[in-house]
Amino acid sequence: LDLERDVAKETHMSTYTIPVQPEHIRSITDPHNSSIKTYYALVNVFDLPKDLSLAPDPRVPKPNKVTKRITASLERWDGIFHILNRGITVSAHSADYDTKTKVLRLTIPDDDSCYGILDGGHTKYSIEK
Repeated sequence: LDLERDVAKETHMSTYTIPVQPEHIRSITDPHNSSIKTYYALVNVFDLPKDLSLAPDPRVPKPNKVTKRITASLERWDGIFHILNRGITVSAHSADYDTKTKVLRLTIPDDDSCYGILDGGHTKYSIEK
């Protein structure tokens, strides 16, 4: 008698920790599914993880008028970049904010094009320049 085993593909996850002050983060529970929570956070551009995947964003960031304007706004460093910029939207498998350590923790599966930066690739591109 031969026994066949189904070996589940092991999913590798990357965890990103981002410092966020408590007054700069809010969470909203989905009204239709209480197990889903959306976080909104104002994050210092220097604390943005460099290796967040751009896989879910259909537009590949490249130098253009938009990135030049974003870069110019960052270079002015006049304190209003976050008001002028729509930000970066990240899809994560899980997210959690620790009020004691003041850290937002994002867990994103490696090799899964549904997770990572959904919107804001040009902003990330400009920040990294």
